[in-house]
Formats: sequence, C-alpha cells, structure tokens
Amino acid sequence: MRALRWVIAAVLMQGASCFAAEFEVFTLTTLPGIETHNMQVNIHYLDEPDLLKSQLDHFLPSDQQAAASEIQSFIASERGARFVGSLKSAFSGVFNAWAHDIERLPAILINDTVVVYGTYDVRHASELYQEFVRANRDGINDEQTKTDF
Repeated sequence: MRALRWVIAAVLMQGASCFAAEFEVFTLTTLPGIETHNMQVNIHYLDEPDLLKSQLDHFLPSDQQAAASEIQSFIASERGARFVGSLKSAFSGVFNAWAHDIERLPAILINDTVVVYGTYDVRHASELYQEFVRANRDGINDEQTKTDF
C-alpha cells in the first residue's frame, strides 16, 4: 500500500507530462518552429496547399491542353497518387482551422475545444490549458474557449 502511495504521488508531481490531451498546431512554414517536447502533436502548415500547388506549376507546360494531358498522366502515376494524398492532407488542416474558427497564428487547439494563440511551445500551451481548467471547474462556456490565455 505504501508503494502505491509513492506511485500516485510521483504521478501527481509530474503535472503536465501525465495530463492527457490532444494537440493540433496551426502555423505557417515561414513562422518559427513548434516546440513539441516529444509530445504527440498534429502540426498543420496552412500554407502547405499553396506550396504544393507551386511545385505542380513548375513542371506543367504553359499550354493548357498539354498541361491537362500531363496532369492526367501524373495523377495516374504512383508519384501523382502520393502528391494527391499530400494535397488532401494539407487541405484537411486548412478545413480544420476553418471549422475551429482559428483567427491568428500560431494557434494550438487542445482537445478540440480550447485554442491557445501566440505560443510556439506545446508544453506551455498545455500548462496554460491546465490552469484554465482548474480555474473553471464549474464549467467552460464557448466564449471562454475563444479567449487568449
């Protein structure tokens, strides 16, 4: 029994590291890197669709008819299938940002409910979220989830 108490105490003292949360980060490739601290994080670069499109534009001929033929051949190839998958993934991040009303970057979405703006550090966002949850144990309304920390 005494050993169990020590395990519980050790877990409670770890704080953020034992806090279960799902993190999604919304940013641009031109902004500073995200500090994940080896936490599981989904990072969405909202400029990725444009970057992928510019890659495509570089190898397509300027003639529309020739470009249409080239793109059909490309999409049918294994490389083209990977490109289409990358494009779908890139746009899913954009759609997800839109669905969660992301207003500024960087933004860290926690548990699909709360957005932390202005930090590149996921651990810091997690700590802010934990403070927020402790301070609002009686309930969290939609207006609170949209505010800056």
